[in-house]
Amino acid sequence: MKKRLIRNSIFEVLFPENLYCISCSKPIKKEEKYSLCDSCREGILYRRPPTCPRCGSFVEGKTGDLCKNCGAHEPVFDKGLACLVYTDGVKSIIYKYKYGGNAWMSRPMAEIMDGALVEAGGFDLIVPVPMFRAKEKLRGFCQTTLLAEEIGRLRDKPVLKRKLIRTKMTRPMSGLSAEERRTNIREAFAVVDGEMFIGKRILLIDDLVTTGSTANACAKVLINEGATKIILAAFASPMMEKFDNV
Repeated sequence: MKKRLIRNSIFEVLFPENLYCISCSKPIKKEEKYSLCDSCREGILYRRPPTCPRCGSFVEGKTGDLCKNCGAHEPVFDKGLACLVYTDGVKSIIYKYKYGGNAWMSRPMAEIMDGALVEAGGFDLIVPVPMFRAKEKLRGFCQTTLLAEEIGRLRDKPVLKRKLIRTKMTRPMSGLSAEERRTNIREAFAVVDGEMFIGKRILLIDDLVTTGSTANACAKVLINEGATKIILAAFASPMMEKFDNV
């Protein structure tokens, strides 16, 4: 824990807020949009078709094609939006944010996400996908909670923190198949003060969505508590294969 705090402090000194590009770490002017240099800002693939009409991930197909995950297992949530394609540059942003102690990056990342939220439609509450408490304490912050708070500020919407909780430590999702991910995350979430969700349309915030297993597990418990609509908004999603129903 002490080593992590020392590392994070060193990183904050070397890469203070809005002085370096959040993707490539090159020096930038403080007023640069999204805290990105011109090259990274132009190189990032922002939300554009074709996207999966169910989960919102980017699809190697044509407009209207389902991704392979939604074709095999229809999501529980009503709609999904991914803001950026998960390229190497975007991977760098997420890694520095989550593991570099750069909590301040939630602001420019939320500003990037805000452009995609015009497609979300109406919602009443913002809820972050939660981390397991022990893991959050080790990291020092929950990246999805900070994103949700910044989006709440931009959209002037209430954010419910620690009302959707993760009840158990799960295996890292990286490297797991879609079925292994669903099994891994099963019964991993619960709700506190469930009456707060009754009749509400919820914007569920995550940093990265691949198969949608985590978002589905969250959506199930929220719907069971009376939520009427779940909209998933993710900072990034990888390019997915389309579903071939043959």
